[in-house]
Amino acid sequence: MNSFTGTGWLQKEAWTATVPTTMEQILLFDLYLAHDDHLTGMQAAPWRCEITQLAIKQRHAAKLIPGAAVMVRGELMAKPYIKNGVHSGFTRYIAVDRLEFSRLPAPAEPAVQETAEAKA
Repeated sequence: MNSFTGTGWLQKEAWTATVPTTMEQILLFDLYLAHDDHLTGMQAAPWRCEITQLAIKQRHAAKLIPGAAVMVRGELMAKPYIKNGVHSGFTRYIAVDRLEFSRLPAPAEPAVQETAEAKA
């Protein structure tokens, strides 16, 4: 097992997709992980994360929003990448089995309330 534990943040909202062979719904999100490269300095690299367990999807789907800081535990996986009907390599991703949130962004205030205060 290639276990993985990492901390990162989301730049866009999570989305759902359907696996064509099994018609299973999975929750996907891109986790940006910072790493220190001694040649170029700090870099952020996106990793695709997939959640298949229903309980985790239901509990955390609404919290996977831009700006959320997340600790992920899972397994590093790979699946074949097929381009134009030809096997071109492998796509790596993290199969998530646990999530913890260290920071969630504050909800945005409605724009209507903001304009009413500006007129007063």
